[in-house]
Amino acid sequence: MGDTTKLTRRAGIRPLCPIHFEGMSGSADETLEFYSCRRPGCDLHWRSASDYFRLSQGQPSQQPLEHVLCTKDGHGHKFIARRNGSKAIWECSVEGCLETEERPLSSKSQNGTTKELTQSVVAEVPSEKPRTIYDRGPGNGVPSTKKRPGWVWVISVWYTISFVVASLLAYLTFSGVIPMTPQLKAYIGSLSTIDYVFTVVQPLLSVSAAVALFLLRRQATYLFWLLLAVGVASHVWQYDLRTRITEVQSMPGGSTGAFFAMGIQLAICVYVQNLKRRGTLS
Repeated sequence: MGDTTKLTRRAGIRPLCPIHFEGMSGSADETLEFYSCRRPGCDLHWRSASDYFRLSQGQPSQQPLEHVLCTKDGHGHKFIARRNGSKAIWECSVEGCLETEERPLSSKSQNGTTKELTQSVVAEVPSEKPRTIYDRGPGNGVPSTKKRPGWVWVISVWYTISFVVASLLAYLTFSGVIPMTPQLKAYIGSLSTIDYVFTVVQPLLSVSAAVALFLLRRQATYLFWLLLAVGVASHVWQYDLRTRITEVQSMPGGSTGAFFAMGIQLAICVYVQNLKRRGTLS
């Protein structure tokens, strides 16, 4: 197999656990450590010199669970980089090597996937039957709750608070509790049907996306991208297509602020997309 530790490993790789298909934690420097599944109770690990393996008395097992080698001398074993339906995409960990391979998850590959790995994958596939509270918990390998990343809390709380504040201000304004200025009356009078559609749709999309993200649902990805698309369309309508120049359009920095807000929205979309790719959203 060769001395694989002398080769430069790709920075930032995250081999997926072949059971849970979540990124393993570890370092590319194999002289220090190996990659390990982050799920409690899962004892699967990966090194390019050992492939996927289990520990035996604190040492890597002599019998790896896979034998998916890169065809280039000394590159060692490949790792599962991502999942594509019922197939796993294997990649080489060496910097500059573009060799990839697609293998079925539940059948033996040409290099001979062991029964142990196949049975483990099948055993971890959730059934269609919904679990009850008695089925959940650390005793049967099913976590009771998912840990939400810190940014999920920040994004969800921010969008929810923004929605509540905007709704409250709109209610107080249109109910007459907060007096309207002549400028505000003129602006509201200039709004068209399309303006009202954007005004209603954007807040509803934002709070829906925030709730879906807080619940760690994969639908949050689509809602945030849709929110960004609606925001771009609203910006184009407000600043480029409308023939009347409103008070809002004439405010200094209005367009710059809108572009800045869309930049933040784009960053959030990319972040949520990465959460889905890592399996955090389900």
